Amino acid sequence: MVIDKKEISARLKLVIMLSFLVYAAILVMSLVLGWSKTHLFELCWTIVFVVWFIFVFLKNYNYIWYSSDGPKIIVRYTSLQPLSSGKFSIEFQKKDFVKAEIVKSVLGIRKNLVLYSRTPQGVAKYPKINISILNKEELKKIKEDLNID
Repeated sequence: MVIDKKEISARLKLVIMLSFLVYAAILVMSLVLGWSKTHLFELCWTIVFVVWFIFVFLKNYNYIWYSSDGPKIIVRYTSLQPLSSGKFSIEFQKKDFVKAEIVKSVLGIRKNLVLYSRTPQGVAKYPKINISILNKEELKKIKEDLNID
C-alpha cells in the first residue's frame, strides 16, 4: 500500500503563503485608504489571521509518503510549516516491525504515528510522525496495515 500526500501538501503550503500575502495586502490597503477611522477593521482582521495561523501551527502538517509494498515499511515526511527544514525518512524490514500506535496531542488536534522496530540492541522507538494531514480513509488504511486498534 502506498499513500502519497504530495498534491494536498503543495496546495496547503500555497494556501499558507498566500493567506499571509492577502492578509498583508488587505492590512496595508486598509491603512493607506483609511477604511476604518478607529482601526477596528484592522484589529479584527489581525485577530482572525492570528487565530487561523495558530491553528495551522498547532496542527503542524507534514508531507507524508508511506509505503508498505515490498519487504520494507518506508515513511518519508517533512514539515509544511514556514521556515522549517529537513526531510526525514524511516525505513525498516517488515520482519523487524514490532508495533505502531497513534498518539493524540495538543488537545486532540494533532495525531502522531509512533513506530517501533526490533534492532540488535533491543526495540527502537522512532520519532513521532505527524499524520494530521491524512483523511479518515487513509488513516483507516494505515491502521489496518500496521494492525493498530
